[in-house]
Amino acid sequence: MKSWDWASDPPTYDTVWEDGEIAKDENGKDKKVFVPWQTVRERYQEHVRTSVAYGKIPNQKMVTGVRNYVEYGIMPGDFLLGLFSNDLRETFNRADPTNGKLIPEWLIWMHWDAPSSLFGSKDRMVEHCRKMV
Repeated sequence: MKSWDWASDPPTYDTVWEDGEIAKDENGKDKKVFVPWQTVRERYQEHVRTSVAYGKIPNQKMVTGVRNYVEYGIMPGDFLLGLFSNDLRETFNRADPTNGKLIPEWLIWMHWDAPSSLFGSKDRMVEHCRKMV
């Protein structure tokens, strides 16, 4: 999976007048506004930092690993890597006795108390880490 190149491909948005009409340039094309990539990255970082419920993490001893991944883009250890990359075989293989019993609660926490942009595959995890640095 090719990651998004923030610097050379900034996001664009249509320019919309107050009446809801999309503005046109002199050639009749929709007028676009470029959003600086730093702004997009900062908004993403703020979103993930404020939308994770650390107090609801099933094993509070794992908060530091989760926080390092979410807020600083530091890849977690083997158990969390398996869990966050949606590799349940690896999750069960790497779980200690405490986390092994809590895997259903971890899955519920991921579904309800953390943004889905953080989880799902190793590629998605790497992309998140790139956005955080």
